[in-house]
Amino acid sequence: MTSVTYPYASGDLLEDRHTYFYSEYAGRPFLDAWRAQRSELLEKLPEAADPPAGKEDAASLEGEVIETDALLDHLFAVVAHGGAGEDRCRDGLAQLVKKFEVTKRIHQSYGPSFRAIDPADHKDLNRYLRLAEVFEFAYAAEKELPYLNLLLKCMDTLSSLADQLTEDGRARLAGLIQRERRHIDGQEKSLGLTP
Repeated sequence: MTSVTYPYASGDLLEDRHTYFYSEYAGRPFLDAWRAQRSELLEKLPEAADPPAGKEDAASLEGEVIETDALLDHLFAVVAHGGAGEDRCRDGLAQLVKKFEVTKRIHQSYGPSFRAIDPADHKDLNRYLRLAEVFEFAYAAEKELPYLNLLLKCMDTLSSLADQLTEDGRARLAGLIQRERRHIDGQEKSLGLTP
C-alpha cells in the first residue's frame, strides 16, 4: 500500500498556487497526512498567540478603492463580536471567498468590481494571517463550509511559508493551527467519521 501525503502545504504557494481541482479522494489516510503535516509544523512554532483585535472602522471601506488591511481589520472586529451574519459583513466575506477561491491571493487594495489595483502586490504574509483569522472566526460563528474551505487553503499557503513569518506571526499561526484542527475534528464528529 502506498503512503498518502498531504501535498498542498509545500513550495512557494504565493508564486506556484495549487488549484485543488480534481483532487483524488484518499479518505482517512489523506486526513491523517493533513494532521501529520500540521502537527509537524506546530512543533516548530512558538507558543500559540491570539490574533490582535480589529478596528471596526467601516468608514475606511467607502469609496472606489478598498484597502485590504482596513477591510480585514473591520471584518475581524465584526466577526469577533458575533456579527458574521450581518449583511454588510456577509457581503465582504462573500467577496473575499470568491476572490481567494479564484486567485489564491490577497492583494493590498481593490478597485471597482473588486479587482486588484496592483496584481503584483500579493506577498504580504501578515495579510494572509489576518485573512485566515477572519475566516476562522467566521466559520466558528456561522459554521458555513465556504469559510472553512477558505481557511484550509489559506492555512496551506501560510504553512508553506511559515519560516518567512515574524516571531509574532509564527505564534499567531500556531493558534490558527490549533483552532483549525478543532474545526476539522468537529466536522469529523458531526459526520460520524471519527475512528
